[in-house]
Amino acid sequence: MSRFKTSKRKSDVLCAIRTVARAAARRFPFYRSLFTSAGVEPETLRDLDTLQRFPITSKRLLFSSLWEGVEDVARWDPLTEGDRHVKWSTSGMTGPLLYVHMSRAEALFRRCIYLRAWRQNAKLPWPLVIAQVGASPRQARNRRSRVQRLGGLRIERIDRLLPLDDQVRRLISAHPHLVTAHPSNLALVASHMVEKGLRLPVRLVVTRGEVLTPETRRLLSAAFDGKVVDYYNAQEFGNIAYECPADPGIMHVNTDGCFLEILDEAGERVPTGEEGRIVVTNLFNCTMPFLRYDVGDRGRLISEDGGRCACGSRRPAMEPPLGRSGDVFTYASGIRLSPRIIEALVVPVLIKFLRLQGGGVHGLPAYRVIQQGESAVCVLLEGEIRETQALEREIEEGFRRQGVEVTVSLKPSGGLSPEDCGKTRRVVSIPQT
Repeated sequence: MSRFKTSKRKSDVLCAIRTVARAAARRFPFYRSLFTSAGVEPETLRDLDTLQRFPITSKRLLFSSLWEGVEDVARWDPLTEGDRHVKWSTSGMTGPLLYVHMSRAEALFRRCIYLRAWRQNAKLPWPLVIAQVGASPRQARNRRSRVQRLGGLRIERIDRLLPLDDQVRRLISAHPHLVTAHPSNLALVASHMVEKGLRLPVRLVVTRGEVLTPETRRLLSAAFDGKVVDYYNAQEFGNIAYECPADPGIMHVNTDGCFLEILDEAGERVPTGEEGRIVVTNLFNCTMPFLRYDVGDRGRLISEDGGRCACGSRRPAMEPPLGRSGDVFTYASGIRLSPRIIEALVVPVLIKFLRLQGGGVHGLPAYRVIQQGESAVCVLLEGEIRETQALEREIEEGFRRQGVEVTVSLKPSGGLSPEDCGKTRRVVSIPQT
């Protein structure tokens, strides 16, 4: 079947989308109604351009309407255990907590997508040992999967609530080939390792789920003797894009599992090179289809035609995601500053000043940048701070170079805890009324 095929060509991608769309219309009244309202049906998908006629969906829309009218809906209750399908939830950091359902075959293919993406950046042995840093207490207690029970894979999930000494000890004792985590979680562990003079040899360090800043990448390179790469993942799809082996400034869209579009606010595709909303279609999940699903992130495609990259890949290329759409700083002049740009303006200045103050900074300081109005930005910084005026002026100058006049206030914070999902919101835009 085309949806389980790897190294998909355009014809395979189209065939997979049509298969998923047929399953959506057959199984879910929500999708049938959506298609009818738009005047489309799966058979009208003659090429990838005609996909633009299909409606855009979102987490909130699926959360509120997907299961309406579905027969035997109790079978899909996320609190029940079933043998016919696999289920897990999105992080819940933005919007409602959405439970994702797949058949066992689809879930296995999703795992294969991860494995193939990892192998683009490193030669991995088998059996494979993975250390997942920053796991929740529930994840750390999870039973082993069938693949793990067969001895082909071992995953060491390290509880983020453990003291850092314990996390580092468990990480080192696992002897992992691959370490994966959100950058903010892994930065805490890496900083502790550097402070203790520890360096762990691994094949690959994979960050995901947050913006990876250059400062964090350098810290991880100091703590781990292995390649550090950034991946764009989502629970609904698995791996969406992986860092190019030849150029860390770009990612290749993982067309094994998804089709990605960049749209403007009106829902139209933007020209290559322009920023917009990231909308993704799952190519293999017929159990719970995700068609033209707005993931809530901003991004920019570099190439769509699959021209050969320096690494040898012919897959579409994109810049690393710019951050959550809801956390973009927007100004009346029309200027929009993404979370990635905001962190690039703030983080290097914070590190420089903290080092001048003798703070012994080994990695990222704990911080949060908050837009408080058209001309006000507040930077919360964990710990004691002194002589903030020069720091505030330098950050203001960075915003000025972006065409924005703001007043920056630096304030101490007693503690900046991560969200329940383990991610840390570094950039927050408060909607103006």
